[in-house]
Amino acid sequence: KNLDVDTLSEDECESILKVIQRDFDLRQQEQDRLHKIEEELNEEDVKATILAKKGSSFNENCCVRCFSRFFFIFNQKNECAACKLFVCKNCATYDKEKKAYTCKVCQKQTSLQQQSNQWFYQNVKQRFKRFGSAKVVRSLYKR
Repeated sequence: KNLDVDTLSEDECESILKVIQRDFDLRQQEQDRLHKIEEELNEEDVKATILAKKGSSFNENCCVRCFSRFFFIFNQKNECAACKLFVCKNCATYDKEKKAYTCKVCQKQTSLQQQSNQWFYQNVKQRFKRFGSAKVVRSLYKR
């Protein structure tokens, strides 16, 4: 369905285009921010995977995130519920509902998925060719 923009004046169209341009700029900034976080998490994942495979004893004796040694009383090892690697209490938080520890990297990954709403946008793109700002811009330029 096309938008009816024939009744808009040139000034109104320009104002709408400025708002849409700001929207595109903000979306790009947010994408860049999320991409940077995603790269940091990927680097951390690669590092943890290499260290966990390097020798099974490494992760048995040291936190895979901060490399601190585990001790029986003072720095106990806890298994992350998400990545299943051993981490110290400084690098994880306890979730009372799940009754399990989750490392801060896995928490960041979950937060990134929630903030990016990528699952939502992929679904919308599959269902609609154009939506939101793109649809308005197309209607204004067709005018």
